[in-house]
Amino acid sequence: NNQGKNGSLDVMPLAEMERKLIFAALKKTNNHKTKAAELLGITVRTLRNKLNEYKEQGIEEVS
Repeated sequence: NNQGKNGSLDVMPLAEMERKLIFAALKKTNNHKTKAAELLGITVRTLRNKLNEYKEQGIEEVS
């Protein structure tokens, strides 16, 4: 649920939103990177680069 108390969207840093969307797409596609990238409108290379960045930061999954 992305809505706050008054029906407005919760605001968060863009990088955090990006991570949440990436992990949601991976979950929806059963971790299929090509399909997840297509859902997100990015290349598989970009997705892999983002995942490598998260891994380096110790971020494996977003709750």
